[in-house]
Amino acid sequence: MPGGEQIATTQFLALRALAVRERTASELAGSLGVRLPTLTQLADGLVSRGWIDRHDDPVDRRRVRLALTEAGTDVYRSARECAEDRMSHLVEHLNPRERRSLIEGLEALRAAQIAIRDEAATQPANANPRA
Repeated sequence: MPGGEQIATTQFLALRALAVRERTASELAGSLGVRLPTLTQLADGLVSRGWIDRHDDPVDRRRVRLALTEAGTDVYRSARECAEDRMSHLVEHLNPRERRSLIEGLEALRAAQIAIRDEAATQPANANPRA
């Protein structure tokens, strides 16, 4: 990234989720697949870097919402562009057959992700599908 600033994968994923819309800590933790204490540490770090802010939910004052700051939006865009450039450079080194195989593999992963999400949506809240 410009300026040599580093961003961890989990930080990038949090910024990406917040670029779509602001969220509560619980919503963001669910989106990232982490526990709330882990998310709290992550959010603290992002707040200290000035990339996100916390503010009261206007509808429910007991809830705190997380949102990207302007600096966070800039960092997210820069990190996304760097990632896209790296991926583009990698894909350029694949021949057409390898590219097709990559696409097929990614489509299979996406289908599995959707199946798992749909399966989880039909489970009772207290069920453990991996037990």
